[in-house]
Amino acid sequence: MVNDKLFKKFKQVEREFLSTAGYCGDAKEDAAKHVIKMFQEKQIFRNKMLKTIGGFVVLGLMVKPIDKFVELFVIDKFVEPGLTMLANKQVKEFKQKNMGA
Repeated sequence: MVNDKLFKKFKQVEREFLSTAGYCGDAKEDAAKHVIKMFQEKQIFRNKMLKTIGGFVVLGLMVKPIDKFVELFVIDKFVEPGLTMLANKQVKEFKQKNMGA
């Protein structure tokens, strides 16, 4: 089944093909292909937009858990052991200055 909007677009494109001087193809077939291609591109765009918006929503919801994971696991396990090369005084001053701790 074709909805009315697509059928109207098909008829419009078919008339354009028929009224074009020097056109020697099958107007119905070419108009149908053109309308189907437009419909597919619109559907693909909608799907991509939906996936993009969904990704941003999920990222927005996951910001806090990701932040906690990085703060509690990554920094504690990997970053802070590397900071032992610095003097404890320098680390404390850095934390106070930048993190308000």
